[in-house]
Amino acid sequence: MMVAATLTAQTAPGGGPPHISARIYIRDPRVRDAVDEALRGAADWLKAPRCQTLLTEFSDQRGRALTERLAELRMSLGEYLDAILVENAERYSRCSDEGVLAFTAVGSRVVYVCGPAFARATQRDAQEVKAALVHELLHSLGLGENPPSPRQITYRVQQLCW
Repeated sequence: MMVAATLTAQTAPGGGPPHISARIYIRDPRVRDAVDEALRGAADWLKAPRCQTLLTEFSDQRGRALTERLAELRMSLGEYLDAILVENAERYSRCSDEGVLAFTAVGSRVVYVCGPAFARATQRDAQEVKAALVHELLHSLGLGENPPSPRQITYRVQQLCW
């Protein structure tokens, strides 16, 4: 049985971490908690105007700014993040590639995380996993790759959001 953790779309009592209601479909509680923590951190980053400039700097495969994609969907960035589904992908060969923590298909709202590697990376460098999720969110909104390279995308996330 797959456990779905749904985080509420409200601020925690006492002004706690930002809201997320992305659905996390991961059995392993250690990985699920790592994804939950990283999503909350990514949501906090994405509230900052500087970080949101990623949506105008990058465009979808049709050449439209990612802000246009959100407008087409009639969603705010927070609502879009809430609509993301996260699944464990450790069984996929992509997770055996060096440095891969998460991946998605361009335009898909399903983000796959590489289970134990993602959880270990969270302990080693929480910023790295937040950046990985923001990177995948950009792909989910329609950003292709090569160009820009994965390294360029993550570099811009680091520059604008950390």
